[in-house]
Amino acid sequence: MSIASRSVGEVKVWNYKSGNCFKTITHQMFNISSLTKLNSTQIITVNGNKSLKKWDIYTGECLKTFSQSSTIKSIIKLNRNQIASSSDTEVLIWELDKSKPIKIISDNKIEHNRYNNFNNMIKIDKSKIASSSYNNIIISELSNGNRLKTLKGHIEIVTCIIKVTNSIIASGSISIKTWDLNTGDCLKNFYGHYLAVRCLIKINMMQMISVSGDGKIKILDIYDSNDEIEEMFMFN
Repeated sequence: MSIASRSVGEVKVWNYKSGNCFKTITHQMFNISSLTKLNSTQIITVNGNKSLKKWDIYTGECLKTFSQSSTIKSIIKLNRNQIASSSDTEVLIWELDKSKPIKIISDNKIEHNRYNNFNNMIKIDKSKIASSSYNNIIISELSNGNRLKTLKGHIEIVTCIIKVTNSIIASGSISIKTWDLNTGDCLKNFYGHYLAVRCLIKINMMQMISVSGDGKIKILDIYDSNDEIEEMFMFN
């Protein structure tokens, strides 16, 4: 029954039924750029620098700090014992009971996404992840860090990725693309935004919502033959 929101130097935990904030977790004055849920009582935050922190949402206590040598861009939960964090040139795999990463998936040849606050890494299944690398998407094997596929086609920086089905992912830059994970082929291009897509959300088996810096939220029919995106509503 709880959700968490972030801002500069603090995380607020809310009861989504009552709308009441029941805990404010205060940290140093860094921009908390991302957070993810670990379980019903704990979250992990990316603190706008080179550290991750694990928190108890009911006591506000910092339970553990994870540090790495480069600025952390995003974080995902892999399973009950492991998380992954991404930086400009690498993905680190962490076990929650250790302060150092247990594995590094490195890609120094390609400039990774330098946008903070974008979700540029997702878990595909228990053995694979997808991460953005400038205007490409890299599919990597978790067990050994090997690159399985490189999905190419975006002209601008990839700013978000989501899983649509077990065999399809979607990615956003200014355009939006869907990809076949088995073949690596681009299945469909969607056009209609003129600034970068900040967020993609799957709302059902047939549709996604895109949120862009151009002030528009649009709805996409994933399997529709029409490439134009239906405008849903605008925001300021």
